[in-house]
Amino acid sequence: MMFRNGFVPLAMAAMMAAAPVSAQEQQATPTVTAGEPSSIVKALGAAGYSATLETDDYGDPRITTDLSGREVSIWFYGCDEETRKNCDSLQFVIGFDADKPMTAQQMLDFMDKRRFASMTLDDEGDPWMSWDIVTGTEGIPQSVFLTAIRSFDDTIAAAENMIWPE
Repeated sequence: MMFRNGFVPLAMAAMMAAAPVSAQEQQATPTVTAGEPSSIVKALGAAGYSATLETDDYGDPRITTDLSGREVSIWFYGCDEETRKNCDSLQFVIGFDADKPMTAQQMLDFMDKRRFASMTLDDEGDPWMSWDIVTGTEGIPQSVFLTAIRSFDDTIAAAENMIWPE
């Protein structure tokens, strides 16, 4: 009787419509990975950011970009020790040359309001801020990466307002 009123075929059609996305469809989503630094450069460029791919003193990739009008470095970690390739994570880093030293309490108060930002003070009390992203070898969706970039950009602006209040 369930079959006659169409319930079973309708339920089966609904389950088939909710089937997992095929591997081919998943690959259509642009991804970025620390293992392919050019994917990071491409994503930044597509979002309107400048990006220059360089190499650090250890031979690991490094990207410089501008956020909030300031130079930001993107460091690569988890790279193969011999080839300096196949990195699995990134770290956005920016330093500020404050007019007066920041206190540890100011730094802690700032980080308390910003979930993903990490801040340290150098020997002159200048703040350095970082933001880590694990991409793994499979990568993460480009949209997730760009959300992180925009959030870090907003956090830079908040840090500037704290360091140089108007």
